[in-house]
This record gives sequence, structure tokens and C-alpha cells, in this order.
Amino acid sequence: MRHLLSNDELDGLVQYMETRFGLEPAFLHQFSWEKSARDFWMMPKDLLQFSPQDSFIEKRGLRAFNGDKNPPKPTTVFIQRFGRMLNKNVIDLTTQQFQLILDKKLIPNLGREHDKGFVILKRHGFALGCGFVRGEDIESQIPVRMLHTISPKFL
Repeated sequence: MRHLLSNDELDGLVQYMETRFGLEPAFLHQFSWEKSARDFWMMPKDLLQFSPQDSFIEKRGLRAFNGDKNPPKPTTVFIQRFGRMLNKNVIDLTTQQFQLILDKKLIPNLGREHDKGFVILKRHGFALGCGFVRGEDIESQIPVRMLHTISPKFL
């Protein structure tokens, strides 16, 4: 069951995204937010008033964060859609680093410049998804099924 985010929950999410990734607070405040048992969902504010008589909505909004971690992990879909607005803890991968991700391996020594936690992984300026700093290494958090959709020409 989903419920609207409280002001305190939303403020915590906004503060985290601004501090960790440089996302402007006004961006997140323009949406309505709901929380399920594990996830945070974002949707246009007017969507909550939308109830078509002859339509069925399976799920409202975009699953933006996996909330079973603290702090919550931005989803791959959220990062791909809004990654252009994120300007802190962003890593633009080289060809060799990107190949390591495709091979499901850690990227060695790349974590030295970042605090432990989530980072945004980009290639050619395009936001691919999340990575996680583990000591001196970065571990991809991009789902394998998403990696299979990336063209080899993107290398």
C-alpha cells in the first residue's frame, strides 16, 4: 500500500539529493511523492486528481528510489531520465571502465576521489545509472537486464 510522503520524509530526500548529487531542491518539490513498503514514487502533482472513468491505471508515477537502503538508491530509470541535472559525484566512464561494467566487474581505484556511497555513472555524457563506492573501487548498480540493451557501438 502506498501513502503520501510526509514533509519530513520529503525534506530528507531533497537534502540527500542536493548534498550527494547537486540536484536543485525545487526540482523534487514540483512533484507529488508516495512511498510503498520499499520504494519512493514520483508523479506530476495533478496526477492525483486524475481519475478517468474508462481507464485503468496499473501504477501511478515513476519509481524513483529504492527505499530499503538508507539513504535510498536512485533507480536506473530516474538517473537515466534526470541525470543531466545531477552534477556532484558523477563519473564519466572511459572505454575500459565501461567494459568492466559490461563484464560485471569492479572498477578499480576509481572510488578514491569519492566518499562511500552512490555515484552517477555516465558514458559520453549520458547517465547510465548508479554505482557504489566500495573502498577504492566502484561497483555498478545498473541492472544486468539494462546492460544487455546497450549497443556495443556505445563503447
